[in-house]
Amino acid sequence: MIPSINLILFDRNYPTYIFLASLIKRNRQFCGRCSKSSFKAARELFKQRVIDSNIVTLKAQGEVKKKCKKLGLSEKIKVRFVRVRLSTDEIEVLVTSLLDERKYTAQTK
Repeated sequence: MIPSINLILFDRNYPTYIFLASLIKRNRQFCGRCSKSSFKAARELFKQRVIDSNIVTLKAQGEVKKKCKKLGLSEKIKVRFVRVRLSTDEIEVLVTSLLDERKYTAQTK
């Protein structure tokens, strides 16, 4: 039997720190596209050509940190950014809670 996984998918402009931290708090698996003005780790993957997957710890800062405290969300979350080259040769960067790089590879072929 193949284990099922419930995965929330979302498009650009949704992945804010608060949104991701809320999903993680609720133990929800997710994957979504990042914009080119997104998190620093995503911006770096858009620019470079070597690394296809990077697990990072994001830290809430400033007003976001205050809002996290108020909402009971973690001020640090671990996510994975994945760089994907589409058949059109366009680059997309995804953010996901699927951290296992062996089980969830970044290969597109």
